[in-house]
Amino acid sequence: MIRHEYKRKTVKKRSLKSLGSYLKYLADPDEKDHGPKGMVLLPGRNRLCKDDSPRSFERAVRDQHKNYLKVREGLPGKRSAIQWEEIIYCLGKGVHHSPEERDFIEILIISRILPDSPSRPTWHMNPKTGMDDLHIPFAAKTRKGKMTLARTEVSLAKRLRALDQEIADYLNGRTHPKRKHVIKSSCRVAEEKAEKRHQRRGVPMPCPIPVQLAKLAGNVEITMERILAWLRQLNITYELTKNRNSLKLTYPKLRKAGSKYRNARRRYPIRELELRTKEARFDLDLVKNPEKYQRKIVADT
Repeated sequence: MIRHEYKRKTVKKRSLKSLGSYLKYLADPDEKDHGPKGMVLLPGRNRLCKDDSPRSFERAVRDQHKNYLKVREGLPGKRSAIQWEEIIYCLGKGVHHSPEERDFIEILIISRILPDSPSRPTWHMNPKTGMDDLHIPFAAKTRKGKMTLARTEVSLAKRLRALDQEIADYLNGRTHPKRKHVIKSSCRVAEEKAEKRHQRRGVPMPCPIPVQLAKLAGNVEITMERILAWLRQLNITYELTKNRNSLKLTYPKLRKAGSKYRNARRRYPIRELELRTKEARFDLDLVKNPEKYQRKIVADT
């Protein structure tokens, strides 16, 4: 999986001294946290820095923070004191990345999440288990004086999950002599665990909300007004967010009273919910009437 290392204390992320200590830790093969002997620690490679030395990366992080404070001078709002953060990638045992695959994954993550921020990607590899980690410490500010992980329409967690799946698909489409199993994204692993839990309880796995809405839609036009009506029909309560572009959904209780679990909740951007409902209806129709789309493809060609 790909995750943003958010558990690190803020006081450390504010300190260049802590960054320097962490870079030494990443490069130390004798650290007990790096697992058994035989681990291969590739040297870090700086991006958007003057050279590949750790000191050059530290200076770049410092310069980005100074530039951020200069850009923010005179503007309202609180200034962030965080100077560096980290993203970690690992898809578990038995992956055995090739050099070409490591370069592809490294460039893909950086180009999607950190395109304008200095970073120092560092690979830790276990040739025996095939469990390879990619650590990417990066400057918390971009070269334009903005926060690297600024909020966007699509949340960071959702973007990382999509990247996780994209990398898993990429690896599954390639051959490797030591890769013996299908690589699964963390999201797919979670889905399989949920399916097993439902099987043990004897309760069917509920369909995703867009699929349930698509089944209710039938052949009528899918609009936001109708989606809200269908949500009420499914006994799902909803609430508009403050910016009025997302819905907070609360699902009905599926467990008996007195359970320690609270009601399940989910947030959906309105536009995304509408598009995914339309996609789900197309998929359902494709399963029911495959010949209709085959004829259309033949006609188009």
